[in-house]
Amino acid sequence: MNNQLTYLFVIALLVVSCTRLPDAPFYEVDGIISIKAASIEPTNGWTDTPFETSVSKISENVSDTGGALTFSFYVRRSGNYSLWVLSARVDEQQNDQGISLSASDEDGFLLYRSRLDLRNSTKLTWNNREFESGEAIQIQFDAPGHYRVVFESGGKQGYVIDKIQLSLEDQNPPVGFGYPETANPGTDPVLAKRDQRVALPPSWLFKPICAGLPEEYTAVYSVNRSAHLASNECVSFDLVRHQSDDEGEFLNNLENLEQLFVGTFNENRGLIFAPPRFLQNPEFKRFPTRWSVHERLDFREQIEIVANPRRSTYEVPFLVGTATDIFNHDSASFSEELLLRWLQFSVFHTVMLLPVEHLDGVNEHISDDVFQFITELIELRHQLHPYIYSLAHLIRATGVKPLRGFSRYPLQFRLGNAFLVAPFYEAGMQERAVYLPEGLWYRYDDGSEFEGGQSWFIEAAINELPVFVKAGSIIPYQMNTGNNSAIFDELTVKIYAGGTGTFRLYEDDGTTDAYLHGEFTTTAFRYFEHEDYAIFTIGRKFRHLDSQAETKDLTLIFKYIDEPEFIKAEGVIIENGNDENMWLYDEESRTLTLNWLQYVHQKTDFFIQF
Repeated sequence: MNNQLTYLFVIALLVVSCTRLPDAPFYEVDGIISIKAASIEPTNGWTDTPFETSVSKISENVSDTGGALTFSFYVRRSGNYSLWVLSARVDEQQNDQGISLSASDEDGFLLYRSRLDLRNSTKLTWNNREFESGEAIQIQFDAPGHYRVVFESGGKQGYVIDKIQLSLEDQNPPVGFGYPETANPGTDPVLAKRDQRVALPPSWLFKPICAGLPEEYTAVYSVNRSAHLASNECVSFDLVRHQSDDEGEFLNNLENLEQLFVGTFNENRGLIFAPPRFLQNPEFKRFPTRWSVHERLDFREQIEIVANPRRSTYEVPFLVGTATDIFNHDSASFSEELLLRWLQFSVFHTVMLLPVEHLDGVNEHISDDVFQFITELIELRHQLHPYIYSLAHLIRATGVKPLRGFSRYPLQFRLGNAFLVAPFYEAGMQERAVYLPEGLWYRYDDGSEFEGGQSWFIEAAINELPVFVKAGSIIPYQMNTGNNSAIFDELTVKIYAGGTGTFRLYEDDGTTDAYLHGEFTTTAFRYFEHEDYAIFTIGRKFRHLDSQAETKDLTLIFKYIDEPEFIKAEGVIIENGNDENMWLYDEESRTLTLNWLQYVHQKTDFFIQF
C-alpha cells in the first residue's frame, strides 16, 4: 500500500512539474522577479538612454500622458514581496515628491499604490522606501497569476528606472545590478548570478600603480605590460592602444571587446581602462577592468561608489579608484591631510591607483614626514599582494568580491574577511562612527580590542590607519616586495588570535590565461583556538605548478596570543629559539614568532599548548 501511495505521489509531481506555465514576458523564479527596464517595449513619456553603468528608461517632459511604465510578470508562489527599484533622479530643479507606483492583477484590481522616494538618489541606486512613511515597499500577491507594477512620471522629466526586483519575504535583496532577468522560469537567478564568468587581470594590477590619468575620460585604454620599480615605488604600465572613436558604441559591443583582447593580448591578460558604462550585460566581467568614477566626485562619494552594495557600480569586480583633484597641488581640494587619507583608503581598495606618473611630482609639494608616510603605505600595499591577489582568484570560485560593503553603513567596507576599513574622508575630521560585525576586532595599528556587533566612535591621527582586523584572521604578506610574480615562496603569515579563521592562498604565473586551464595552485591555512590550546594547519598544495618551489620559507606570527607551554608540529616538539623550525615569544607585544620551512606537498599541524 505504501509503495502504491509513493508511486501515485511521484506521478502527481511529474504531472505538476510538466504543466505548462501561462505565457508571460517574465516569471517569478524561486521567489525572485527581476526585470530590466530596457527590456520593456517603448512607451510614451519614457526613452532608452545610456545612464551611468547601463541603458535605462528616463522620463521625458510630456503634457499629454501620465508617463506609465509597465512591468508585467507571472507569479507562481503567493506571498509578501519586497519591491526594489534600481533608480535615480537627475532633474534637480523639480520639487520632487517621489514617483508614483502601483501594483495590480490581470483584472486591473489594485493591490498597492504609493510613491517611491528618490530624493537622495542622483546615482543608480536600489531604492525601496515609500516617500511619505519611509517604510519598505511590500506587495502581497495572494495567488498565482499575472500581475503588473506600473510607474507613472506624471509627465515630469528626469526619473530614471533601470531595473526592478521583487523578492519573496525580502530573502534575496539586490546588490550591484541585482539578479539576472527572470525571463526563463527554468533558470535559477541566484545560481545564474553566481556562475557569471570573471576574468582576472594581470597580478600586478593589485600592487600600487602610478599612472597619469587619460586626458579624455571617454577614451578606452588597453594596457599590455608593466614595469616594476623599487619596492617603495609604484608599478607603471604601457598603454598599447587608445580607442576614442565612438567610444560608447565600442564599449557596448562585446564582439569589439573580444576582438580587442584577442588581437592585442593573445595568451596574456589585458586590461581596459574606461568609464564604467554599458555594464548591464554580465559578459563585461570577462574583460577587466574599468575606470571608476569622474574626478568631480568628492572623496566621500568615491567611497560609496565602491562600498555601497545598493549602487550599480558595486557590480564591477575590480573597480579602479581615482582622485585627480586630491593629487593636483593647484586644486582647491589639495592638502597633505586629504592626500594621506586618500592613500590610507586606497591601500585597502581593490586597486590602488596613484594618478601621477611618478612619486617625485608629489614629493615636491608635501612635507618630508608625509612623504615618508606615503612610501610606507605603498610598501604595505606591496606586502599585501598575496592576500589581495588570492581574493581576486576567489571571486572566480565563489562570486564573492574582494571588497565588500554594508548597505546600512555605506562609508565603510571589508577587504576579504580580515580587514574592515573606515576611511576618514574630510579635512579636519577628528572622529567617525564605525560598525563592527559580530566577533572580536583589533585596531590594525596598535592592537586595541573592540567587541563587534555594535558601533564605535574612533579617532585616527593623520598617520594612523582607520583599519580593523577580525580575530582569527590569517593574512599572508610578501616581505620581498621586489618579487614581481604571483608565486610566493617566501611569506610572512600573520595570525590574529582570539577567534577561528581560514584562508586559501592562490598562486599562478600572474600574466597569462593558463589559470583558466587549471594551471594554478592553492594552499589552505586554518586556525582554531580553544581555551587551553590552539591548532594552526598548513595544508598540502592543491594542483601542481611547474614554477613553484618544493618548499616555502614561512615566518608565522601569532598576534595577541598567550605564551605557549610548548609547541608541536606533527606531534614533534619544536624547540625554543630564533633559527629555522624554532619559535620565540615576546611577552610585551604578546607575539609568537615561528620560523618554518614548509614542504608544499605535506600537511603540517601545529599544536600550541597554553
